[in-house]
Parts: sequence; C-alpha cells; structure tokens
Amino acid sequence: MTSGGGNFDEASDLLDRAQETPDDTVVAAAVDAWSRLAASYPDDADTLRSYGLALDARYEFGGDPDDLDTSIEIFRTALGRAGDADDRHRLQVLIGMGFVSRAQLTGTPADWDRAVAELRTAASEALDGGLTAGMLGGALLMRTDRVGTDLASLNEAVDWFQRAVQAGSADGWLRVGLAEGLWRRYEFAGDPSDVDAAISAAREALGEDPSAVGGAWGVLGLALQSRFERTSDRADLEAAVEALRISLDGDPEDAGRLSDLGQARMARYVATGDPADLNAAVSLTSRALEVSETGPAEVTSRANRRSNLAAALILRHTVVGRPQDRENAIALLRRSIADRPPGHPANVTDLANLGSALLLAYQESGDPRRLEEALAVGASAMTVPSSPVEMGSLAANLSTMRQAAFVTTSSDDDLDDAVGRAREALAAVPDRHYQRARLWYALGLSLLTRYERRGSVADLDEAVQAGRSAVGATWPGHAMRPLALSALGSALLVRGTGLGIGADLDEAVVASRGAVTQSPATALDLGVYRGQLAATLLARNTAHDLDEAIDVLRTATASNRLLFNQPILLTRLSTALEGRARRTDSLADLDEAAAALDDALRLTPADHRYRALVHSVRSDVAARRYALTETRAELDRAIELARDAAGTARADDPYRARYLAELAVLLREREEPTDLDEARDAYLEAAAIPTATPALRVRGARHGGLMLAATDPARAAEFLEQAVRLLPEAVPRRLARSDQLTAIDRYPGLAGDAAALVLADPTRPGAERAARALTLLEAGRAVLLSQALDVRTDLDELRQAAPALATRFGELRERLDAVQHEPMSTGDGASASAADSRQELVERYADVMTRIRATPGFADFGLPPPVEKLLAEASEGPIVTFNVGGSRSDALIATPDGVRVVALPDLSQDEAINQVNRFRDALRLDDQSRLGEILEWLWDVAVGPVLEVIDAPRVWWATGGLLALLPVHAAGRADGSVSALDLVVSSYTPTIRALAHARRLAARRTGPAGRSLVVAMPTTPGLGSVGDLRYAAEEARRVASLLPAPTLLDDGRSATRDAVLDALRTCGIAHFACHGISDSSDPSQSRLLLGDHPLTVADLSAADSGEARLAFLSTCDSALAGRLFDEGIHLASALQLAGFPQVVATLWEVSDRVAARLAEHFYQELPGRGGAHALHTAVTALRRRYPATPSLWASYVHAGV
Repeated sequence: MTSGGGNFDEASDLLDRAQETPDDTVVAAAVDAWSRLAASYPDDADTLRSYGLALDARYEFGGDPDDLDTSIEIFRTALGRAGDADDRHRLQVLIGMGFVSRAQLTGTPADWDRAVAELRTAASEALDGGLTAGMLGGALLMRTDRVGTDLASLNEAVDWFQRAVQAGSADGWLRVGLAEGLWRRYEFAGDPSDVDAAISAAREALGEDPSAVGGAWGVLGLALQSRFERTSDRADLEAAVEALRISLDGDPEDAGRLSDLGQARMARYVATGDPADLNAAVSLTSRALEVSETGPAEVTSRANRRSNLAAALILRHTVVGRPQDRENAIALLRRSIADRPPGHPANVTDLANLGSALLLAYQESGDPRRLEEALAVGASAMTVPSSPVEMGSLAANLSTMRQAAFVTTSSDDDLDDAVGRAREALAAVPDRHYQRARLWYALGLSLLTRYERRGSVADLDEAVQAGRSAVGATWPGHAMRPLALSALGSALLVRGTGLGIGADLDEAVVASRGAVTQSPATALDLGVYRGQLAATLLARNTAHDLDEAIDVLRTATASNRLLFNQPILLTRLSTALEGRARRTDSLADLDEAAAALDDALRLTPADHRYRALVHSVRSDVAARRYALTETRAELDRAIELARDAAGTARADDPYRARYLAELAVLLREREEPTDLDEARDAYLEAAAIPTATPALRVRGARHGGLMLAATDPARAAEFLEQAVRLLPEAVPRRLARSDQLTAIDRYPGLAGDAAALVLADPTRPGAERAARALTLLEAGRAVLLSQALDVRTDLDELRQAAPALATRFGELRERLDAVQHEPMSTGDGASASAADSRQELVERYADVMTRIRATPGFADFGLPPPVEKLLAEASEGPIVTFNVGGSRSDALIATPDGVRVVALPDLSQDEAINQVNRFRDALRLDDQSRLGEILEWLWDVAVGPVLEVIDAPRVWWATGGLLALLPVHAAGRADGSVSALDLVVSSYTPTIRALAHARRLAARRTGPAGRSLVVAMPTTPGLGSVGDLRYAAEEARRVASLLPAPTLLDDGRSATRDAVLDALRTCGIAHFACHGISDSSDPSQSRLLLGDHPLTVADLSAADSGEARLAFLSTCDSALAGRLFDEGIHLASALQLAGFPQVVATLWEVSDRVAARLAEHFYQELPGRGGAHALHTAVTALRRRYPATPSLWASYVHAGV
C-alpha cells in the first residue's frame, strides 16, 4: 500500500527491522518513513502509533531524550484519535512504558509516579489477559529500586502480579515478577511466608515458560539465599548458588547475574570456609563491575556493582588480612555514593558499609580521623529515606560506631547516642522481622558499654533483658540464634561478675555454650563464640572451668577463620594459662602462654592498637614467671614488655593509663637506680590522660605524687590535689549508694596525703599552704556527705532571683534523695526501674544545676565553698580539722582571721592505728585503766597542743581520719589534772560545710520547739531477753516530763514505724531510747529498732517536716565511724542530713541505767543553753561521779550547732 506520504508496507518492514536488530541506517529510515506517513495521515491512530514506536526505537538505539519525549506525545495524540477500546488500551500501555523509560533516564520521583499512574490507568481496563497488570507490577518494583522502598508499593506490586497470574496468562515472566515482588517484600518486612511463596512462584515459572528461565533462576537463587540467612539451612544455600550459576550460564557477561552469584559465593564462604568461594566472590563481583555498561543510564547499576565488590574485598581482608583490600573497598564505596544522586535509596547500604569499613580501619590503625569519618558517614546514612529494616540496621551500625567513639573520647554523649540509636533500630523494625535478634544484640552491647562507664545497674539489667529478647526472637536453627545466645551470655557474664551473682554466671555459661553448640561447625563466627564461652568459664573460675576454658580456647585458636579475632583468642588463651599457673605453679602453662602471645604479636600489624594489650598480657606472664622462679631476667622481660605496651598505645588511649600503672608496679619491684623515677613518671603520665577512667587517674596522681614528694614537694602537692579534685568523678552520684561506698573505699587517706604535701610545699607562703590544705581536706573527706548536701542547699536566695528554677531544683532534690536510698538491684524489673529513675533524675539535676549557676550571683551554687566561706563558719568558735598522715600530722584551726597550722610531731599514723586498736580492746575488756592511758596519749599528741593556742570556750572538732574513732572531746590526763572537758565545750562536725548546713537549718527554725517525741523500747522483738533495756521506760518517762507537749511511745505496741513517723511530722525534739544499728555500708539503712519495722534514715529523711531541732540517740554506736572513717558515715551524721541541726549520740555502747540519768540531766540543762552546753554539763557531772570509768561518760558527743 502506498500513499502520497510513502509506502506503508515498506515503513512497516523498516519498523520491524528497527525493533528487532537495531541499525542506525534502518532506524533512521524507519523514523523518516513513519514521519512522512504521519504527516499525511495526522488523524490515523495506527499511523501515529507506528511513528511513535519508530521514535522509541531510535531512542533505544541512540539515547536522545527528545526522541523519547516526542514518542510519548505522539502516543498521547494517537490515544485521542483512537476509537477502538483495544487500540486505546495499547496506546495507554505505550504511554505508561514511555514514562517508565523516561523515569529510568531521569530518575526523578515525578517521572516514576507518572509512569505508575499511566500504567494504573491501562491496567484498570484489563483487556490483555493480565499483561498490563504485570507491567504495572514491574514499574512499581522499579520505582522502589530507584526512589525508595515502601510497603504500600510492594503490596501493590505483588497484588498486580497476582492478578496477572490469576488471569491465566502463560507468560512465565509474570510469575518471575511475582516471585521478585514477594522476595523483596520479605526483605523489607520480614514475613517468612513471603520468601516461601517467592521460591514457589519462581519454581512454577521454570515449569511454565522456557523463555523466563534466566530470570526465574536468578530470583529463585536470591530468595533461597534470603531464606538461608534466616534459617541457616545449608540446602537452601547450595540450591541458591546452583540457581544463580544456571542463571549466569544463560548470559555469562550479564553484570547483574555475575554480581548475584558473587554474593552467594560470599555467603557460602562464610558458612563453609571454602577459600575457593571467597576467591570466586571477589572474581565474580570484580568481573561484574568490568562488564557493566558505562552509559549515563547505567551509573546507578555500576555503583551497585562497586558496592558488591567492596563487600567481597572487606570480607577477604577480614579473613586473610589484606589492608589494601580494605582501602580499595573504601575507595569503591566512596565512588558509588558519589556517582548516585543525593538521597538515592541504594546509598543507604553503601553509607552503612562505608561507615563499617572506616570503623574497621580505625580499630586496626587507631587513626581517630577514620572514626570521625565513620561517625559522619553513619549519621548521614540516617538522613536517607529507607525502609524500617534498613533504618534499624543503620541505627544499629551507628550505635556500634558511637561505642567505639566512646573508647576514644570517654564522652557520655557517645554512649547515650549509642543506646538511643539501638532503641531507634528496634522501634523501626516490625516485631516478627528476622533481623530483630541482631538489633536486640546491638542494644545489649551498647547498654553494657554504658554500664561499664557509669555503673548503672539499670543499664546492666536492661542489657540482660535485651539478651533474653534476642533469644526470644529466634528459635533453634535460626541463623541468628548463636548471636542471640552470645548477647545473653555476655550480659549475664558482666552482671554476674560485677554484682557477684553466681546464678548469672551459671546461666552465662549455659547461654555461651549454646552459642557454640548451635553454630555450624564451619561458621565464620564460631571462634568468637568459643572465645566468649571461655570468658564465662574463666569468670566462674573453678578448677574444672579453668581447664575447660583452656581446652575451648585451644580448639578455637586451631580452627578460627577470622584473622582479626585470632590475636584476641590467643591472648585470652594465654590469660587462662597464666591463671592456671597461679594455681598450679606450672611453668609449662606459662611457656604455652608466652608462645601464644608471641603468635598474637606476629599476627597483629605493627600499627594495630591491639598490640599494646598483647604486650601487656605478655608482661603479666613474664611477671608470673619471675614470681615462680625469682629469675631477674624474667622481671627485666616483664618490664620491657610493659614499656612496649605503654609505648605502643596511642597517647589518648584510655587503656594506656592502665599499662603505665602496671609498668610502675614492676619498676618499683625491681628498684634499680632509675626505676623509681621511671615508675613515678609512669604514674604521673597515667594521671594526665584525659580519656582514662577517673579511678586510674586518681591512682596515678596519688602514687606518682607521693613518689615525687621527696624531690619536688610543690609538684607532688599539685598531683595529690588533682587526685582529690577527681574524687567526685571517681565516685559519681549516679551510682547506687552501695556502689559509691565500694568506690570510695579504694582511696583511704587520700585527702590527708594531699593536705600533708601541701603543708610541706616550701614554694608557697604559709597562709596559702594552710588555706589550700583545709580546702583539700574539705573536698576529699565526706565526699558522699558533700554530694548529699548538694541536694539540700538552701533555696531562699534562689527563690527570690529565679523562683521557677528554685521550684524545679526543690522537686528534683526531693525525688533524687528518695531514689538514692533504693536498695541495690537484684535484677528484677522494679529495682531496674528505680535505678533507671535515679540515672534520669541525676541527668535532670545536672541540667538544672548548670542553669542555676548561669544565673547572676549563683556561679558557685552547690559547689564546695571557697576558703573565705569556710572561715566565716568559725565566727562562733574555732573549728579544728585534724590530719594524721604517714609523713606528718597537723591540726588546722579555722578562725575568722585565717587558718593556723599546729604541727603534731608526736602523732604518727602507725601509733594512731595502734592506739585505736588498743582503745577497742579496752572497751571490749572493760579495761578502764587502759582507756585512761589512751585518753592521756590523745591529749599529749593532739588535743593538748591545739588547746594551748586556742582561747575560746567553744570548739568544733572535724576529726576525720583515724581520730574519728576516738573521743577527742574527752582527752586529758589520767589523774584528772587537765582535760578538754575542763577547757572547752565541744561539738563535732564531719566537715565545715556540714556545719554550715546545720546552721542554715537552725536559722530557719526559730522560736520554741513546740511538740516533742519520746520513743522507748524496753524490749525489742527478735532480740530476746539479751536485748532488753531495763531502764528505757524509766528514761522515757523522766525525759517526757521535761519536754514540751510530748508524745510518748514507750512499748512495742505503740512505738511502731508508722506511729513514730506520724509524730515526727510535728515535733521539734525527738528522743530515742532503743537499740540502734549504724550501717556503715549504707547510712540510709542505719536504723532504730522499733516495735514492728525498723525506722531507717531514709524514712526519717522523707518525714522531715521542717520543725526538727534536736535528736537525742540514747542508743549504741550512733556516732561511731566505720571503716570509711574519712566519710563520717554514721547514724548521727545521717540524722543531720535528715534535718536535725543538732544530734546527741554515742561512740560506743553505754549502760542504759547511766544513759537514763544523763538524758534526764541533759534536758534539765537544755532550756536557754543549747544542746552542746547541756551535754557538756551532764557529761562533766557524770565524770565527777565516775572519774575512773571513762567508758561511762566519754562516749557522748554533740554534733552540729
């Protein structure tokens, strides 16, 4: 057929040839022919359609976007001319597919949305047996590839493919599309039924349509590999590799198929360890990149190939140790990200992988720039729109990076962000998704790291729960089951060792053993799990456990396939062998340990940060050999290795402080001429590492400073002062009180050592030395008491300047004080919640304190007072602070005019310890003569020299240290010729700051006391007759007769805890004649024994009504300091914190008959005189009656104003 515009038959032939075997001459001729025909028949829909198809063919051949746009417009015009429904449907499909081509070219979301919309219109007509539905499903899948995946699009794609298949079409590509949609929905949402259905659909496609074989094999392989990743069924993995190999056979140079098979071979290497698979993975992914097309439309595809090759290179580096592979992978990932448009969905995976590769480079080299870039990359990945699963994976990766950053920076912000990111990950991923176990693992790991930094038991408990959740998200045979069991075992190990919970260690062994036994024998991570099992066995530390741990580690080191993990396993093996040698004195074990460490060093690159730890453990082994053989060469070897450890570690490595401290210990053992100087310098260098833990820095500053004292007392004093200033960080308030007490117990006498060095500093004027010494004793003693005082700061001035802040501070103060008294967690949810509440309140409290200190006039709010404020507290009488040290002893007398130092050359630390022990023995044996001798000694060496220079009727004693265990106020000659009781009225205070607090309380409580409370317990439930207080009832009656408006609770029925608390709310004076228990391990649990339940200090604190004026504890040991004598921890000081400005208490057990008599006399003297004078009068009267029995009268002390 011909026309004026041309020959239709010839034009049709040209179009067929252009579409089947493109040739530029043929394509150009086809376009020319149909252009002329379309000009001749502008209203003929078929002619216009053919012209559009010719232009589309030329676009496919030449890539000119104008041809594509023109073809779409011509199809649109033809659609307006077509009358037949079938013709209109075909044209609508062509328009839709034209937009698909344009979207593939431009990548814009708008073009993809337009393509999907046009194909939806075509598919709604359903005139072609489901083919258009399949095209729409394919377009939806392509859009998710290019624009970003969302569940709604995947659901719609699967739905359209299912419609197409149900329509009865025999085209196998529809089932392939359905299989791909189902597989990708599984990857996004994690529903196991989707991957099973995808595998079935792909297999059905293979049986239906030979033309779909290549694509079907490819999708089948990908789906089988995904199912393997969930179930660890090796049959699926083998079938996946075979399916992808067959797919590649159909087109050996197809980049996508090469890459897919490379990834499957990578997965099989991880599962089996066959080196051929690893090499093949690198070769296949490398070839995929080589054969990828290079046109503008293929930029994204090439970027994907680079990503896959990078993954293979990273794996090969991890296994065989090729740093160049790692660097090549980093370069490939950077290029992939740069080549794609910003925000491209594929960048999510590449950014995550790049961050992980940079983190690995940091871990191997210690270069902080790599960590900084890793964090930046990880954070940028979070800004790219992605699926919930991808977002969860990114958050987990960033959590890991932030943990690594913490090791370098010691920043709590890094830890908090790590935990937060892990929580984000879990929130993003559906509950049933198979990846949740890995995300629980990430959360548990970040919580464990934060626990090790902060000591929050809540974090530790939550880490255990995260491990349990990880296990609960898996089942036997699940691919992540070993990882989940490992997470649980690790958390239980830390809690079992940190809190001494034996059941946790037993469960940790079971969980860690499960991680090993449920891993395939060829699993890549099996060595890691064996290493953790060994760690749990070593922690449980029975002889059998130690032997098993060594056997497990020998197996692990012999079969491990992860090169980076081998030095870790070898080091752990050597630690276990060294531990067994400590039990058995086995030199053979030490020889094996040394050989293992030599292997670890050989496998660790020269610039790897782990070498420092290996050197350190090798030093431990040599030191143990020295202990067994006393061979000097072994000690020399240990020292050289310790030097290597410290020298190899980066300058800012927080563990370097530990290596330096270990070196110092060895050098002090050897004691060659220069060793002590080097040891001293090592300690001081450790103290200067800002990223080290506060505990290590305090230790270094203290030991180094003391060693420096003989040659440079000025510098020595500076280091000891640094140690004292760091104490609050080493004992942070976020710890539970029991943990704080354990921490503070590591630094006995630190403040005294610092003060002694400051006083010996010849470079400063005497007045300055005295003032510095006093402030150091204030800062380094009663640390926990000072923290408690921080939350009891007077708010009157703040209320006037910033009422909202004052209100907020007051609320937090009350809540923080309440949760501070919670008992240590036992691992249950309630106690974990309480500890978590404490941590949250501490953070809020710190924020409010920062805001208050930014308020004009409140820069030092809640901070230790400057010396001027300390001296102001001496306006009513001098305050004497004793310091008994190893090098010197002094009394620092604070007056409004300054600090006077009285040297006490006859008061040595050793003799003070001796006299304290003699005093305790004398009390136990009722040896009154020896008690008199000790009081005389106390007068001669301490109290007498002080009172010689004091001309004042009233003195406050801030004893601290060893003298806190002795009755300083009762010191005097045994013959009665001179005594402190005859010269001054004495009161005690833990610190000057505590005295200031008591005075603020007293100033607010003016006027008469109002009501009073008298509690007596003649018999105490649970103590039997041995605990009866025969004179308690009589004491109560006599005291009640002398007090205003008394409430008398004088037996077990009336003196219940609730009744006492009720009465305390309105009373100003509280008198207790009962048994008391002073709990030195936790003063909040110090208690008075009542009729039903003990009344604890925590109870008293909560009941403070603001009316309390004086408490009289006619009980036992209520002012006796325990082993933490620098802390002033006893019932009397705790009651001062609870709101009593004055407390009368006892240093040891007293006769209840004498107690009754003294109490009556005290209250007779109290009106108009104050507690200190009333007690002084009563005690001196008792002394006159029993002058040779100091145990009866020297026990009573007055604390406070």
